Amino acid sequence: MNSSELNSRFDRLVKALTSKTIFVTMGDDPVYYFVFSPSDALMIKRKLHILEAKLRHEGYSPNFFSLGKHLHEFISKDEFYSAFVEFDREHAFEFSQVNESIKDTLKRGDHTVLDEWVIEQLEKIEELENGVLILTDIELLHPYAKIGRIEANLQGKVNVPIIVMYPGTRTSRYGLKFLDFYPPDGNYRSIHIGGNAE
Repeated sequence: MNSSELNSRFDRLVKALTSKTIFVTMGDDPVYYFVFSPSDALMIKRKLHILEAKLRHEGYSPNFFSLGKHLHEFISKDEFYSAFVEFDREHAFEFSQVNESIKDTLKRGDHTVLDEWVIEQLEKIEELENGVLILTDIELLHPYAKIGRIEANLQGKVNVPIIVMYPGTRTSRYGLKFLDFYPPDGNYRSIHIGGNAE
């Protein structure tokens, strides 16, 4: 994706927010997915300041939250982190056991700690005028969690717009393919900007 195309997509995203589009989500939650090729992830990260400027120009208060960064910090502080690292050293190609153990540390009953982080951010942003939550680095959720599951767990709890920076492919009106290698998931009911199936 070149800079001109990225600018155009950012404009469409901002327009979708400012036009107060009737949301197509089941619970009318204002959730937007900005879909881009995983190969463009680094470029997107470097250009987020442009999206921030466009949102501020329209009177929004954008707040970035890196799910990937917080997930890494959470895992590295876990009491079993050293055991995860040691097991990984001794069994370099046996990922599944460590991955399942990490998934277990994220669980909080019928949801995960990631849901709690997003809810905390939403509660902070609700106090701001025209606050917008922008979730970044979700590629680092692989293979521990899926953003679609997080969105489902937040159904009815989203009172400010959420923009999800989503590396993957748009496969249909509601379908997304995370990181281009997960199976297509058609259960997203959010607004999608970008991707191949526009």
